[in-house]
Amino acid sequence: MRNILLVILVLLASMLVKAQTPYGYIPSNRYISTLEKNLLFNAPARYRVTVQGTGSNYYGDVPLKALFDGQMSPQYCSVALDPNNPLVIEIEGLPNVHTQVGAWVGWSTRYWAAKRFKIEGFNSYSGTSTYNTWVTLADVTDNTSGQYMVAISGSKSGGYTKLRFTFYEGTSNEGGKLGLSELFFIHSEAAKAYDGLLVQYNSSLNVGIGTNNVPNGYKLAVDGKVIAEEITIKLSEQWPDYVFEEEYPLMPINELEAYIKANKHLPNVPSEQEVGNNGVDLGEMNALLLRKMEEMTLYIIESHAKQLKMEAKLDSLNLVIKTMKSNEK
Repeated sequence: MRNILLVILVLLASMLVKAQTPYGYIPSNRYISTLEKNLLFNAPARYRVTVQGTGSNYYGDVPLKALFDGQMSPQYCSVALDPNNPLVIEIEGLPNVHTQVGAWVGWSTRYWAAKRFKIEGFNSYSGTSTYNTWVTLADVTDNTSGQYMVAISGSKSGGYTKLRFTFYEGTSNEGGKLGLSELFFIHSEAAKAYDGLLVQYNSSLNVGIGTNNVPNGYKLAVDGKVIAEEITIKLSEQWPDYVFEEEYPLMPINELEAYIKANKHLPNVPSEQEVGNNGVDLGEMNALLLRKMEEMTLYIIESHAKQLKMEAKLDSLNLVIKTMKSNEK
């Protein structure tokens, strides 16, 4: 009986230990896993990413972006790695947030995994024993797996503002070429879910697309081009139909001419320098252009009225002339 109780206690203790032990699959092409707290999503646009050494010419703009997009599509180096001139991918400008109880860093590929590699991080968190130094997070010499992940905890905990992946040797059957699908840094306390990959809100619930910098007073900031089939702008200001009110102070045409000669732009319209410095408010500019169009319409109506008066006078003069010629006969 005593032995049975002992076995039960051992099993319960084992279950308790397992329940308290964090388990997880390495994010890769082979496993269904999560990268939602990956701090390196869209790294080339968010941080400074540099590539040096063998194969650096291959990992240019497009292949480099593919290493940080979460798609796991492998990018294969076209030349064998040279251990004396290894491929080095460095990411700078990461947020200085302590890893606390744990973070994970690693890489994945479909084929041609790295056999020998090193992962380092620059610890910028003051008060830690490795402050302001490069810390070796992993140094592997005989890897055979298509993915790798190491936990950052204990004595290696810190705030890593830089990461350096150094690949010395690949495992391809073509002389040690390398394949890479994704580089990742899973940092639960530094990244929001899918940070840098999807639309993100700042603390004021304003949206940044391709940028984390949403200027004060703006709801949306886009770093890049925008294409849309339809955009509706609703102005809180008055639409300029007031131009057609009788009391509207239309500038005399001679004053308008003098203003244009002096300023090289229409009244109330921003100058070239102002637009270059501050950009253009589309809603405000559309309203302003309509206002100028309505003013131009008034000038045309006024000019037409003057023309009719002149034509009437000419008709009168022509009638007088005809009468005088008739009387002469």
